[in-house]
Amino acid sequence: MKEFLILSLLLIFASATVASEDEFVAVKGGKFLMGSPNSENWRSDDELQHEVFVNDFYISRHEVTQSEYKSLMDENPSSFYGMNKPVENVTWLEAILFCNAKSTAEGLTPAYKIEGSKVTWDLSSTGYRLPTEAEWEYACRAGTSTPFNLE
Repeated sequence: MKEFLILSLLLIFASATVASEDEFVAVKGGKFLMGSPNSENWRSDDELQHEVFVNDFYISRHEVTQSEYKSLMDENPSSFYGMNKPVENVTWLEAILFCNAKSTAEGLTPAYKIEGSKVTWDLSSTGYRLPTEAEWEYACRAGTSTPFNLE
């Protein structure tokens, strides 16, 4: 069975180059409590709350669309069809292959090195990658400490 992902890509910069504001949002790094307190509703056992620091990063404003995915990967694996809808029904490996393909298409150094079943993240790359779990949660929380950033 496939693990379902909706792609949200970030661009890593090794210099002071600024990402397109139309496509990316600059997120100022900082400390936050990752995970959730024991008292939080819908909490899972693996959400032990702990302090984490993330560096500044750029995250895409929108999920990768089915059209964007199809243009690079020549397929659309989505179950909820619509070329302007987010691509879904992709594995983690398919997501990183997309990141590398997008990086190569734009003349950037791919973020992932794939050797057989081994995948490593090239920290010096200039290409697209998936957010880390900490970056994703930090961006989603949007400075809040509640289960949902709208509370």
